[in-house]
Amino acid sequence: MLERLPERARPVAIGALAGAALVLFRGVFLLLRRGPSMQLFTLGAQALAAAAVAGGVGGVAYGAVRRPFGRLGRAGFYLTGVTSVVTAFATLGIIAALWSDEPVFHDVTGWLLFLGVGVAIGLFVGHSWSKNASSEGI
Repeated sequence: MLERLPERARPVAIGALAGAALVLFRGVFLLLRRGPSMQLFTLGAQALAAAAVAGGVGGVAYGAVRRPFGRLGRAGFYLTGVTSVVTAFATLGIIAALWSDEPVFHDVTGWLLFLGVGVAIGLFVGHSWSKNASSEGI
């Protein structure tokens, strides 16, 4: 189904699906542990929407930087991974700061830690992309 999308829209769709999949994965375990409730379903729907938006924005960042960073060889994969993931994390943080009382997003230290985790995950993502590219001979 993703093949039918225009090439520029695919990273956005993949990012949104990845964000939603992570929330659904976590939601299943919460549902099993706490049992079904209207509060859990409402919170899950909000988290699903926020993660899909954040993943989509990360996909936009990927689309914007992949070509320019692609000229940098292996380092370009790492930079693309970090840029995409940190953008998604920042978007999720902004959504959480606006619509939740989570103290992490109302403090500079919390933001630095949150985005630092995004950098670390982005490095792992970039590494996996570079490994895939080298195994495909790109």
